[in-house]
Amino acid sequence: MQTTAAVKTWEKTKLQNLARHKSGGYYARMFLNGKEIWKSLKTKHFSVAEARLAVKQKEHRERQSREIDPSNAKMTFGQASVLHLKRLDEKVSLKSRTRQYWKETHEALLRNWPELEGMEVRKVTPEACGDWAARYAKVASASRYNNSLSLVRHVIDVAIGGGVMSTNPSLAQAQKVSFAPAAAA
Repeated sequence: MQTTAAVKTWEKTKLQNLARHKSGGYYARMFLNGKEIWKSLKTKHFSVAEARLAVKQKEHRERQSREIDPSNAKMTFGQASVLHLKRLDEKVSLKSRTRQYWKETHEALLRNWPELEGMEVRKVTPEACGDWAARYAKVASASRYNNSLSLVRHVIDVAIGGGVMSTNPSLAQAQKVSFAPAAAA
């Protein structure tokens, strides 16, 4: 009977959180909220892996600092939009008419998508954004449509900055929905 030796998949390196796979590629090993995260450094050279590890660790620390208490992770779109509008009010470089326009755009958005304000921002899906965008493109002017879509993106970016979510589901809308102007009367 022939016995086979166990194949060692990972090889330790002299650097903490850096491991070499049996294929020769280097990986960064980090932890977030008690979970182990492995990120490929996409190199087979130790010196390059060492430099990329430092960058990955810096990004990881920034992500950890953005993390919020899970009890606050149930941010609604309305709460995030209030934060966004508050930040616009704090920008001294904006004219008062610009601030007023963004508030009008916010009101128009909520009139056309009323369930959005109470919806958890994490539950806003690309499909929901697409459905709203298709409806709104039929009734809004080109500039109002584009600015409303921009407002949705900015509000979701507030949630991303707070660590509530990691990706913006509204980013692909510009490619998916082409503007169809409202019928002229």
